Amino acid sequence: MPPLIDAPPDNKIAPHLQLADRQRISTSSGFWKGTLLLASLLAIVYSLFMISAISSTTNNWELQVSIVALTWIAIYFGCTYLLFKTAYLLTSLYVAMLVLFHLGITVPDAFGLYGQGGWPTGVDSKWYELSGWCTVLSLGSLGLGFAIGYKRRDFGIHRALKAGPDADTVLAGLYSDGLGLLVASAIFLGFAFATLGNLLNYSRIDFFRDAGDARGVGGFLMVFPGAVTALLIGATTPAQRRFAAIVATLGFITVLLSGYRGYALFPLLVGTTLWVKTGRTIPKLLVVGILGLVLLAISAVSILREGGAYKDINSATLLNSAQHAKLQDTLVLGQTGGVLAEVLRLVPAQDPYRFGQSYWLALQISIPNILPQAREDPRAKSNREAAHDVDAINNMQPADWITYRIQPDKFAVGEGMGFTGIGEPYINFGYPGVIAFFVGLGFCFARMDSAALLQRPRLLVFCCTMLWPLISTVRQDIGSFIKPAVFVLIIVCAWRPIIKLFRAA
Repeated sequence: MPPLIDAPPDNKIAPHLQLADRQRISTSSGFWKGTLLLASLLAIVYSLFMISAISSTTNNWELQVSIVALTWIAIYFGCTYLLFKTAYLLTSLYVAMLVLFHLGITVPDAFGLYGQGGWPTGVDSKWYELSGWCTVLSLGSLGLGFAIGYKRRDFGIHRALKAGPDADTVLAGLYSDGLGLLVASAIFLGFAFATLGNLLNYSRIDFFRDAGDARGVGGFLMVFPGAVTALLIGATTPAQRRFAAIVATLGFITVLLSGYRGYALFPLLVGTTLWVKTGRTIPKLLVVGILGLVLLAISAVSILREGGAYKDINSATLLNSAQHAKLQDTLVLGQTGGVLAEVLRLVPAQDPYRFGQSYWLALQISIPNILPQAREDPRAKSNREAAHDVDAINNMQPADWITYRIQPDKFAVGEGMGFTGIGEPYINFGYPGVIAFFVGLGFCFARMDSAALLQRPRLLVFCCTMLWPLISTVRQDIGSFIKPAVFVLIIVCAWRPIIKLFRAA
């Protein structure tokens, strides 16, 4: 079991831990931290050199990018495992998702494993090469920030935080917050039925189009996954565990079958990691099963959601989607690397840098709309204004902007193509923005992984309810994190005094 308590100062370490042991631990920790820092710096420097040297497509660029990226990944996972003595790290989860979505096509294609449908060749392929090196730049910057932010923990004592009064209090608070979020989710779902009628009469794509006031659906999807995670992690009594398990199982199946696979799979991965980081264990066979389920579900759900209304889903359609699910379809998630290539092509050649405007816009649209009428869709407003003001295009949310530029037909009917977590800092501040953003992100992730979560109740609530949308921004813009985080924060802050009054009554 990995230690779950931060190391006390050296002068307060348990007497039985000899000075030589403390020095050995410190030396070992410093060595692996230094190794990761050096490897990350080299990845940053080399990727910047390759970016600056690209004038046309380089032969075998996919292989070059893959070798450098895989080398860094191997060093990162090796060093972090030796530092933390566990593979269950929130940072590692983010790294895995960043690689899957940005290099999921590049790496298999480099080794001839992808088959047909890799990146295009020709003059435009240089933008895909730039995308590859920009991804390496992001990984190196993330690793640098992680190495800077890492705090040495006391591996000599190897204390595990046992279930006790303090831990029970923290978990009870988390479970209570989960109940509050669950109540809010039910209210959002009821609002969705009130405004849209029977949701089973719709397909997933209808909610993106002019189906009506879909705020209830959006609110439910932003809040419910965090509610389930908080309930599962916070449950301590048998009754709480049974209730949390039932809600989680039914909720996971429902959200997954609705076609919103990210709202089911990202919380699943985060919850699995947090389960271990709060002192529990997971059988290795179950972990393998979860990973297999994720890989299968990504492909199967993509087939399933191409069908008609939810009411038409039956055992035959489920069986058909499972039978036609393929690993190659899962690797298609790597098309986010292609979105990044388009971003690099368009900015600054066609559209200017935004200098932080997209972050400010994300804050503005995160304010909940509690008026009876839904406010005008930002996409519709931007589309209308763009007809007579070209600058309005650059005031769109990044995900809307790239869809407008690349797939205007999809934009016109309310659909989208997602975005890229690397592309947003780039469209704001260029390559320096990418470095600064991922160094800061790596620093924050290192502090989260270094913390004893059962001694940090606020951080634990954040990880359970708000971390999954942050990780999902690997394929979205930052608004996909800020808006759910604001909703959750408001609900939790409103719920706590209410539940306190009930307990006092």
